[in-house]
Amino acid sequence: MDELVAAKDRISVDITDIKDRIELYREDPAWRELSMAGKIRALVIEKLEAKEVEQAK
Repeated sequence: MDELVAAKDRISVDITDIKDRIELYREDPAWRELSMAGKIRALVIEKLEAKEVEQAK
C-alpha cells in the first residue's frame, strides 16, 4: 500500500538545461555525494523554508 502512495507522488522533470547549475550549486563533499534527486529535493525544501520564513515576518 505505501509503495502505491509513494509512486503517485513521483514526477518526471526534464532538467537538461539546469543539470550543471544544480551540480555546481554547492562545492561541499556532502553535496557531491547526493543523488541528483536528493540535490533537487534539498534545493526545493531550502526555497520553501526560506519563503515560509519570509512570509512569517
